[in-house]
Amino acid sequence: MSKVRAVNGFEIREESNKDNRRVIIIEYKIDNEFFAQSTYYDVDEEKIQKVKEKLEDYTSTNREAEELCRTLHLPTIVHSVDRIMYDY
Repeated sequence: MSKVRAVNGFEIREESNKDNRRVIIIEYKIDNEFFAQSTYYDVDEEKIQKVKEKLEDYTSTNREAEELCRTLHLPTIVHSVDRIMYDY
C-alpha cells in the first residue's frame, strides 16, 4: 500500500428501521478505518449488486494508486452510487 490516503474500502450493511423499511448503509473506509457513510432506503438487490461492483472497481483503483491525483475522491464515488440508487 502506498502512502496515498483515499477511500480504498467499503462495507455494505442492511438493516430495518422502526417502520420495517429496508435500510442500506454504505461505510466508506480508508485503510479499514471508518471515513464516511451513506444511507439509502428501499433498495432492491439488483441495485445493491451494481453498487457493489462499482465500489469494488473504484476502491481497487484507489488501492493501486501511488499518487493522489490518480485516485477517485469521495464525492465522485458517492455521486456514482447515487446515480445507481436513484436511477438518474
